[in-house]
Amino acid sequence: MNVSLEQKSSIAEIENRFDNEVERFSNLETGQIATVDAPSAMELITQAAFHATKNIQHVLDIGSGAGNNTLKFLQYASPFDSDLVDLSLPVLKKAHERISSINTGTVTIHHGDYGSEYH
Repeated sequence: MNVSLEQKSSIAEIENRFDNEVERFSNLETGQIATVDAPSAMELITQAAFHATKNIQHVLDIGSGAGNNTLKFLQYASPFDSDLVDLSLPVLKKAHERISSINTGTVTIHHGDYGSEYH
């Protein structure tokens, strides 16, 4: 399906969509509908990352959303520091809350292109 550039969502529109769906994206089992975020795909990716790097000390989660992949990874390796990057500040704050509640490592969020950090 070819969509012209003029018909694609802007970064602001994508950010707004995520800002308004924080609770839906915070559900680890059913919150995300993309295949890459499906529970079985997350499980396989997590296991592969864990087996490839046994001594996890720091994780970078780009496009982290509400932190589902990092939360899944915490089932295998903990504690570790993590940097979460996403466009939506409300979703990132939810990810920070969820991850910090079970991980003693430092959780830093980076809000989109704005370069802002939140610990």
